[in-house]
Amino acid sequence: MRNIILSAVLATAILGTSAFGFEQQGVKEGNSAVTLGLRHSTIAPDEGHNLYLTTIDASYSYFVTDGFEVGLGFGLTRTDGGDYENTLFTYTPYIAYNFVNTSETLVPYISIGATFLSYEYSENNTAAGSSSGDNGDYSGSALNAELGLKVFATEDVAIVPALYTIRYSDVENHGLKVGVQFFF
Repeated sequence: MRNIILSAVLATAILGTSAFGFEQQGVKEGNSAVTLGLRHSTIAPDEGHNLYLTTIDASYSYFVTDGFEVGLGFGLTRTDGGDYENTLFTYTPYIAYNFVNTSETLVPYISIGATFLSYEYSENNTAAGSSSGDNGDYSGSALNAELGLKVFATEDVAIVPALYTIRYSDVENHGLKVGVQFFF
């Protein structure tokens, strides 16, 4: 799965810089953006247990100045790790700096934010074939950072691959995020 995503991102980057002769209009003062994306990662919160996380993300942002973006993101994560099942809801206020003078169609960026989360969890006893153990709700907060590249396919649409890290109280989650950002 990761190889397919990385190949698509690389092909888009190559095409975006050589095949299209346009100037991106996205990361400019006064513009807004909506981003839709997917994240995938694996974490090991307990010894011997891996959780596989797939997250659907959506965000809205506003460009205060050329390159400087403030936004609010939302996420829905479903985890599956055999013995654990979780549904995680997040919202993340963030700021991002886009390095706008680097290229017409390739814009690297860095983002930091505070993630607030709420999730329901259950521990399943898969050997017995029934549910047992801990069940409940949890809420908390985390810090996150993202390093990515906006690859403009048109003047106002970009493919956005990124590496991210989210630090919860005692668990770090690193992974790959791929999204599409629409500017208006």
